[in-house]
Amino acid sequence: MTGSYLAPTSLKLSSLTSFFKILSCPSRVRILFEISKSELCVSDIALKLEMTKSQVSHHLQILRLNRLVSYRRSGKTIFYKVIDDHVSSILEQGLTHVEEG
Repeated sequence: MTGSYLAPTSLKLSSLTSFFKILSCPSRVRILFEISKSELCVSDIALKLEMTKSQVSHHLQILRLNRLVSYRRSGKTIFYKVIDDHVSSILEQGLTHVEEG
């Protein structure tokens, strides 16, 4: 980085740390990769990732509370997707970094 760089505030650093803590769970990252491709319901995510619906629901709740996923209701079914391109980009950049290593 060049130019005038201001260090993030303590509050922003704390939020960033919390963000990475959420991503430290492999199950959550697997879920995020799946729903970054397309909207999926809990049953479909559970089937694709060989997890229980309860496990998937638990992780989705954490991801939703931390504003990483959004949802849409269609009848009784709820479909989840990554909330925005920033989340997908972070996942892709992280994977690229790991693959380069």
